[in-house]
Amino acid sequence: MSLLNVQSIVAFPTATDINNILDAMKIDIVSPYFSQWALHKLTERKREKVRFITRLPNQYHSAPLFLDNDPRPLKRAMELLGPALSVFALPEVHAKLYITATQSWLGSANFTHNGFSGKGELLIRIAPSGTLLPETFQSFLRKSTKVTSGNIDFLIRCMGAKLTRINPLPKTEDQSGDTSFSYAISYENFQHWLNSQDDSGYISDRIMNKNHVSGHVYSGFHGVSSFILKYPDVGIQLLNVNDAIDDEITRKLTAFVKKYGDQFGGPRGGTWNSKLSTRLGGLQTGGGAGDVIVKHLLHGVAKYLRYKGLI
Repeated sequence: MSLLNVQSIVAFPTATDINNILDAMKIDIVSPYFSQWALHKLTERKREKVRFITRLPNQYHSAPLFLDNDPRPLKRAMELLGPALSVFALPEVHAKLYITATQSWLGSANFTHNGFSGKGELLIRIAPSGTLLPETFQSFLRKSTKVTSGNIDFLIRCMGAKLTRINPLPKTEDQSGDTSFSYAISYENFQHWLNSQDDSGYISDRIMNKNHVSGHVYSGFHGVSSFILKYPDVGIQLLNVNDAIDDEITRKLTAFVKKYGDQFGGPRGGTWNSKLSTRLGGLQTGGGAGDVIVKHLLHGVAKYLRYKGLI
């Protein structure tokens, strides 16, 4: 193993340090967070090749509930740099790494204005970059998912419809400050939470594909979660009843499905509204297999969102 040739250690990095990092035509960046300020600096000049790994969703079947980063400045950067900029999603990444042909930096500074504003961050400058750090970047890259401009457009549309938000979650006992917001409330995290619930049998069985409807649960979770976050009063009402779904909740849900049901899909295709009956705003005239699943999810997701401190 080659030793790291440490050139300098920077405490309290500033704009001068990010300017030094970006003084290259080819750059590899790993950072959980980014900001418009940092991306503007990246796009101030032409680049030959930039590979950027950050916290973005690694699936675009359904509108995500939360994002760790605002995709709008990233969209602009992708337009300005064109094919020179490749973006990759790694939702749980926490490392900060910057690599050019001659130097590398690692430490705690995110690719944001806050990370380079003279606050208590750390950057270690290493030269030359012919160490194991490029190999380390490749290991992150292998775990990442390529993000297209169409994916970013989808996120921006979901934000415009208020189906997706960029808000931090209140901390719960199973969430540290380093946890990705997008994972802290997600389908995977919902499955984990279900394991602790005594009344989770119906949903858990279908997640395991009982009756071949796991895709219904996937799209249903995202749709129902977004619906309850849009109408938190509905979530509170659902917490106070065990079974019944009153006509007012059904009316609001039907209108929501009619308007947004096609924004929630599953890994194997199909959209949420295609699995629901016309009674719930869906497309199935003869009844929808997802209707009963939605009834169970309304109560289950309301409890989950209350546990997360969101309603």
